[in-house]
Parts: sequence; structure tokens; C-alpha cells
Amino acid sequence: MPNGTGNGVGGWLNQLPLAAAVIAPYGHAHAWNSEAASLMGWPGSTPPRLGEPGAAWLTRIDAAVTAGGSGVVLISRSRRNGRRRVIEVRASRHGEHDLLVVLRDCTKQVSQRSGQKAELRRLRQFVDQLSDMVGDHAILMVDDEGRLTGWNRGATQMTGVAPNQAQGLHLSSLLTLSAEDIAVLLRDAADEGRMETDTSVRHSDGSTFPAHLAVAPLSPAHASAPTFAVVVHDLSEQLRAEESLRRSEDQLRHAQKMDAVGRLASGIAHDFNNVLTAIQGHVQFLLDDLPADLPSRDDAEEIRKAADRATELTRQLLTFARKQPSRPVPLSPNSLITEIEKLLRRLIRADVTLDTVLDDVPNVLVDPGQLEQVIVNLVVNARDAIGREGAITVTTSTLDLEEIYSARDLRLTPGEYVMISVGDTGEGMSEDTQARIFEPFYTTKPEGTGLGLSTVYGIVKQSRGHISVYSEAGRGTTFKIFLPVHDAVERQHEVSEARTDVHNGTVLIVEDDDAVRALAKRTLESKGFAVMEASDGEQALRIATGTGTVDVIVTDLTMPLLNGDELVARVRETKPDSGIVMMSGFSEASLVREGRIREQGHFLEKPFTPSALIAVVRKAMPRAHQSSTKST
Repeated sequence: MPNGTGNGVGGWLNQLPLAAAVIAPYGHAHAWNSEAASLMGWPGSTPPRLGEPGAAWLTRIDAAVTAGGSGVVLISRSRRNGRRRVIEVRASRHGEHDLLVVLRDCTKQVSQRSGQKAELRRLRQFVDQLSDMVGDHAILMVDDEGRLTGWNRGATQMTGVAPNQAQGLHLSSLLTLSAEDIAVLLRDAADEGRMETDTSVRHSDGSTFPAHLAVAPLSPAHASAPTFAVVVHDLSEQLRAEESLRRSEDQLRHAQKMDAVGRLASGIAHDFNNVLTAIQGHVQFLLDDLPADLPSRDDAEEIRKAADRATELTRQLLTFARKQPSRPVPLSPNSLITEIEKLLRRLIRADVTLDTVLDDVPNVLVDPGQLEQVIVNLVVNARDAIGREGAITVTTSTLDLEEIYSARDLRLTPGEYVMISVGDTGEGMSEDTQARIFEPFYTTKPEGTGLGLSTVYGIVKQSRGHISVYSEAGRGTTFKIFLPVHDAVERQHEVSEARTDVHNGTVLIVEDDDAVRALAKRTLESKGFAVMEASDGEQALRIATGTGTVDVIVTDLTMPLLNGDELVARVRETKPDSGIVMMSGFSEASLVREGRIREQGHFLEKPFTPSALIAVVRKAMPRAHQSSTKST
């Protein structure tokens, strides 16, 4: 039976509902109750010892009581069955030196806390291990209030916040979500097992970036200290890639649309050239026959002028379709701009200033007249875009376009380019206008033809370059032209001398357009040539292989049944010495580049004049025929 030591406390200790004892500073118990004996396993009559003399915990708790009137420590004790127990000891002063202690078994609570700490350590270790596998993700651990308890290296790299700074922070300090939103997110994650959302993350430098969150509980919802894992994925690069893909798709659609419009324009120009050829040829016949003082001669002259203007329009269409003849030479863009600067200043108004900022740039390979046309057109457009007063700036610079930049944004082969920029401070353009600005016949001007910028587009593309436009309504427009730097290798030009000493012979005209074929026949017969006709390739082949003499074959390239190139190849098998003249509304250079002309011969571009037809037929006449005719 627990008893006192003469101090009369044993009785009232037994009345307490708690395990209690009075102990000396050196650890012996003077009195204790039955709860204390049961808890500590003390024998009934032998004075027990709670701690050894000089034990650290006795010294510590005695000092705490002396300083503050009470103290608390945890001690570990082994029972006779070998099990260890954790005892909470709460003490206060009893008498002058002794301590009144209340004892409580905390083994279960301490074990739970130890398990939670061990689990937390394992989770942190797991999070750190994940860092090596998903370095581009931030992995956070938060408690049920949303405060950070764990932080991986990826989180530090993503946010710029060190682990010691992150510990204890609320998740709302890192995300643009409010504390209320985060509480709902955690609660839903606990109920559903997983929740995801998009938000923005704050960086330590004050910036934000888009991110995707995945939240999942790491412990049961009924746990005393629920823990959640928050995985953060930075969406910046993904969104940039999606935006780049969207721009590329827009550019591809635009390129496809422009290509389709170009094919349509070239087809229209091809057919229209046949009509113009007939008009110009017959007008020339009229002018040759009409006396100079006849009033109707003026009408014929007006028809010829109208046909010439229509011919220029078809050339613009063909330039847009990149099928107009071009004579590129190595050229300094700075020299060209300097030469035409006075012309440009005369084209703009007095209230518009023109500035040129020309870097030291290398040569480009371009047709000088076409590049001049491009710059003049852009400057005139800039002038028209400026209301009352403003400025136009023409600049040149050199750019080395890398693979990624060129492929994604300009659709150009990587390499060195000269950039010519024409910018203005005018009214600017809407996005819809920018999307259609290079289409033929699209214009924002009341009296415009809509062929100016489409011609510019065609010239630049034909020169293996690129043109782009950037504009904002009310803030001006800038056109940028990218032309590849010329490698300065001297090109060899084959010059064919025109032979005018050729006498007449037999010519086969192959043309599916009746008016053009009739014009060609009349023109050649007027100069003494014998002329045979064919309206398609197969008919021409029968004539060419079935007759004794065909000195020159003049054939349209685009023919029904058998095209001109195929016809010539078949004729060459039996008549290798026949002269060849190919006709087309497209330029010879574009047709060769596209592989549509493989046979060697002469070329006649539509629309043509009677004199041009006669000249090219004489050049194509075989030399053997020339010699025989000279000797007769």
C-alpha cells in the first residue's frame, strides 16, 4: 500500500484521480498513490526511485520549477515485461526542496507523432528523389491548411524561393489563387482523391508564369495531420510552342492561299495573253495599212495603247505569280536607295519627311528595276497612309537567320540576309487588312487596282526572299524585305547573237488559240515563209513527221493531247535539225526552274508583236537552210 514518510501526504495523494508522487531532488519518492505505483510498476512498501541522483532530466525540471514555478519533461522507462513507456512528468515545488509530480503515460501519442515524423521524412525523401526524374516540375507538400511542409529542388528552380524561406509559407503566397480557393482545392482533393487546375505562379523576382497544378492527398482524410502533394508544371514553354505552332499554321494557310491565288492569277494572265497577242497583232496590221492622215488611225493608236496597258497588268499578275522575266545581277541595296532617294523625295508630300538609315550591307542578287519598283511602291503606300504629316524611314541591315528562327517565322533557308525596311507613322492597318494586303485586286484605296503590293510580293518571292508586314491601327506600318546575300560568284551569261541574214523557210505553227494561230500565220506569210498549222500536239506530230521539210516549229507550251515540250522531244527523234521556238505567257526562267521546258530552243513570250515573232523565227532557222538559201 503506498504510504508517506511522515510528512502526511500519502492519504491525500490517493484521493487524486491522477498518478502523483512527491520526490526528492535526487529522485527518491517520499510518497505516491496507487495510480503512480500501477503506472510505474512500483512495489507496495519499498520507497521507489523515479530517477537516479544527478539525472539530467531531474536537474532540468528542478531548474525549471525554481525559475518558473513548474516544469515538464518526458522520460522513458522500461517495465519488467521489457516494454518501454514514455512518461510525461509535470512538476511543481512541494515544501522547500521536494517536487510534486503528476505522471501521464504518453507512449501512444509519442509513438503516433514519431510515426508521423518518420512518414514525413519518408515523403520528403520521396519528393527529393522525384526531383531527379521530373526536374521540370515543382513538387510541394502542404498540410490541410495549405502551408508548405516540403519543397523539392525543382520548386526552388521554378520559383527562386529557397527551402528555408518556403517552410511554413501558405500556398497562396506562391500562387495567384486565394486562400479560400486553395482550401476548396484541398478539400476537393481529399474527397475525390485528385484535383487539377490551371493558375499562375509567382516568381521571387515579382514576375508570374502560367502553370498546371495537380493536388493529391498523401495521407487519409481522417488522419490527425493530413498531408497533400502539389505538383506544379510550368506551362510557359508549352504555351510558347503552341503559339509558335499557331503562327506557323497561320503562315502555312496564308502561303497556301497566296499560292492558290497565284495559280489563278497566272492562269488568267496566260489566257489573257492570247487575247492580247491577237489584239496587238491585228492593230499593228491596221497601223501598217492605214494612211497617216486618216482619222481612224487615231482610233487604232488608242486601241494599241489600251492593249499595252492591259499587257502591263498581265505582267503584274505574272510578277505576283513569280513567272515574270527577271534579270538579276549582283547589286548593292544601299547604292540603289541612294540613287533613287531624290525620286522618292519628289514622290512624297512636303509635310512628310524621309529618312534613310543605311548600314554597311553586302550585295544581293536581284533585278535592279524590280527592286526599285518594290521600294518606290512601298514608299508611295507609306505616303498615302500618312494623314497630315509624318515620317517615312528606309533602313538596311544584315541578319544571320538561324534554323529555328527562319523555319518558324520567315520560311526561309538559314543563312545571311539583307533586310530592307520601310516604315511609316501613318494610320496603320487592321489584322484583317494585313492578312489580305498582298492579294491581287485587294485594295483599301478608292481608285487602287490592288496590284501594287501583290507585285511587290511576287518580286521578292521570285528573288528567293521574304516580305513581312507589322502594323497597329493608329501607330503606323513597317514592311520588312529579306533578300539572301549574294555570294559574289561571277555568273557566266551565254549571249546568243541575233542572226538577221536568214532567208525564208517552212514553219509549223502549233497553237490551240485560233486567233493567235491566225495572227502568227498571217505575220509569217507576209514575210515569205511557208506556214503549216496545227491546233493540238498530236496533229502537229503527224504533220512534222509526215512531211518532207519543217525548218522551224513554233509551238505553245501548254497544248491539248500533247504539250509543247513533249511534242518537241518526239519531233527530235526524226528531225533533229529542226529549229524550235517555245511560246508561253510565263517567263522562260520560271518555266525552266519548274522543269516545264527541257528541250533546247528559242523562246517567245506572250503577248508578242509580229516583229518579235519574225525575229525569233529567223534566229531559229537551221544554218543548213541559211547556207543553201544564200547560195541560190
